[in-house]
Amino acid sequence: MSAFSKIRLSLGKSSLLKRQHKRNRNRIVHNFNTARDTALVFDIADEENFRLIKEFSKFLEKLGIKTDLLGYVPDKEIPGGLLLWENCEIFCMNDLDFYFRPKTEPVQKFINHPYDILFDLSMNNFFPLTYTTVLSQARFKTGRYKESLNDSDLMINIDGEPSLGFLIEQTKNYVSILNNPKGAEKMSTL
Repeated sequence: MSAFSKIRLSLGKSSLLKRQHKRNRNRIVHNFNTARDTALVFDIADEENFRLIKEFSKFLEKLGIKTDLLGYVPDKEIPGGLLLWENCEIFCMNDLDFYFRPKTEPVQKFINHPYDILFDLSMNNFFPLTYTTVLSQARFKTGRYKESLNDSDLMINIDGEPSLGFLIEQTKNYVSILNNPKGAEKMSTL
């Protein structure tokens, strides 16, 4: 990244911090029994990760949970095969402003929608996704542990096994026991 790009990114992060401190969101802990609509946020780094995202989305839909997806492609164009997936918005570098912030209407709608749960399944620290998840009005946010610019209510440390499959598995385990007495009993016997 060039020095000029680093300055632009720094200014983008500064504007994110200002906006983050000004906004209020209604935080409510949800689990798979109480959530009615969820969002999956992810980066499209490889085909295997996209397959895992699809499987997790199907898992949620089988539970009767409406699921929207928002993916980021760290490239100037979106591959054609990604544009045909239902309930999925994909954005790329051409959809960012001068400070690397998403500028498309679908992303802004996504940020403003009060999803019951937002699952941040991004495996890379792409600022456009961080911007989206931090400003999201989702009631409950979960994702992998990150030290900076994080607004998650439930962070899962996957340093021991840094893979999307492991993150999804751990997310399912922890979200299923939140506010769920039967889930807590199950965990105490393990």
